[in-house]
Amino acid sequence: MVKKFLTYSAFFILPLLVLCLLLFAIPYSREFAYMSKNNQDCNTSWIYHRLFKNDTKIDIAFIGTSHTGCAINDELIEQNLDSFTHVANLAYCGGGRNLDLILLNDIIDSKSPSVLFIEIKNNNAIKHRDYGIMAPAIDLWFPVSITPDYLINLYTGGKSRLDFLRDQLFFGSKTEIDVQYDSNGKMQKKTEYMYMQPHIKKKKVIVTIDEKRDHNFMPYFKDTISEDLLLRHMNVKEEICFDDVAYLEKMCALAKSKHIKVYLLYLPPYGNYMRDVINQSSYPKIGTVIFPPDDIYSNKNYWIDGEHLNLAGANVLSKWISKKIPDLK
Repeated sequence: MVKKFLTYSAFFILPLLVLCLLLFAIPYSREFAYMSKNNQDCNTSWIYHRLFKNDTKIDIAFIGTSHTGCAINDELIEQNLDSFTHVANLAYCGGGRNLDLILLNDIIDSKSPSVLFIEIKNNNAIKHRDYGIMAPAIDLWFPVSITPDYLINLYTGGKSRLDFLRDQLFFGSKTEIDVQYDSNGKMQKKTEYMYMQPHIKKKKVIVTIDEKRDHNFMPYFKDTISEDLLLRHMNVKEEICFDDVAYLEKMCALAKSKHIKVYLLYLPPYGNYMRDVINQSSYPKIGTVIFPPDDIYSNKNYWIDGEHLNLAGANVLSKWISKKIPDLK
């Protein structure tokens, strides 16, 4: 009986396993991956356009979380450097170093910058919720380190590929509303843009049709948070997490193998500037850590909230980095 049960089980399981392997073997559109992400608030579709549609080169790239997205005014940095240097803020919202590695591979394949800034902060986790959607098959099956969500990532990756196949075989495009912003984050116009698929019923997805726009700094929030809220945030015990070391080591090694200079840019939350803690961690052994002045981060007028700089803070920080870059290059 046991032998018969195993025989019948294999009869059903083996075809499914073969189909699963075939699913991950088919070409998977990078555009579909970027457009189908779960992050809806970070203009991540612009990253796809900047890397794969915009022919302008990238000399200096910044990658990280929304800390980088709100703190780095790439256009202002570019204006403060020579006219031949092109800067791009390619921050992807949400913590998770595994996704940074995927993004870095895309950056190298499409643009190959000469300088790379990688954000580090007080809480640097491995996992990103969009990893299953964004990661190529080889990275899903053989990640740098096995995390508890390994099977979840495989499931998400397989589902995304099924969605992609379904769209290619059965469905056409549907119209979504696109919102276009200028470099100051001001909404310019709304227009119809054919890009998404009819079965996707997620939250509003913001994309840009301005494929030649070179910069991704969009300070939606320009106001300063109240001092009471900042002090309340500062008094909350800061969670320390340096789980990303293996991924960060691989990223730095990959970049250096492509002759890209790598710097780790420290972007802490308000009131939690932990230079000594960072210096005692593994990060200085992996790469050169850049510590912006503490007085930028301690100025309550430079914050949207406890985690993100506002426009004034971003401009002060970006000007400081502009002066630092010539010495680093």
